[in-house]
Amino acid sequence: MDVQRLEQNSQPGQSLNLQARIPMCRRRLLPKPMIAAVNGACAGIGLVQALICDVRFAARGARFTTAFTRRGLAGEYNLPYVLPRVIGLENALDLLLSGRVFDADEAKELRLVSRVVEPEDLLDAPRAYARDIARNCSPRAMAVVRRRVYGDLDRPFTDALARSYSAMEFFAGSPDFREASRASWRSATRSSRACRRTSTRTRPPVTRSCRTDRGGS
Repeated sequence: MDVQRLEQNSQPGQSLNLQARIPMCRRRLLPKPMIAAVNGACAGIGLVQALICDVRFAARGARFTTAFTRRGLAGEYNLPYVLPRVIGLENALDLLLSGRVFDADEAKELRLVSRVVEPEDLLDAPRAYARDIARNCSPRAMAVVRRRVYGDLDRPFTDALARSYSAMEFFAGSPDFREASRASWRSATRSSRACRRTSTRTRPPVTRSCRTDRGGS
């Protein structure tokens, strides 16, 4: 923020014009999953950007803060709306009101991040996660899941259920489902054959006892 503009416009509501800005939440409209890797300090708007992502990894030692109240601000870019939906009402109020600093381990306890890794693994871990879902999950299904999760947060249960049924009907006949079913069947068949080969190789030998004391001379 331009400090000179703040000095020139000292009246509340005169220092910022947000009408032409693209909201950060627009990123949630992307069809692809978004993964955050947090290292070092994650404060203020940086925290907002991390919360917009779907899955968050943090390096052990990373530090977080909402920061806004300690800067005379009331929580920018809709953070007071987003944060309670991620970590719950009381935890969100604690962090928003105090603006205190907390570390990655506490962030995981609060469910602000889902994984804490060593700093040297911070890029490898989310990349491995991204490769796994890219290789094994349907892009179309993931896009619909994201849209439904975020879109149904404030919908009544019955409305969300109707949307769920529509998605079920669509994907039941989709090429993605047929391909995933074939791939699952092929994988199960290979595993079954491998198990049979292993059990044959490792089967213990059959032992028979023979009596030699039949009596007589």
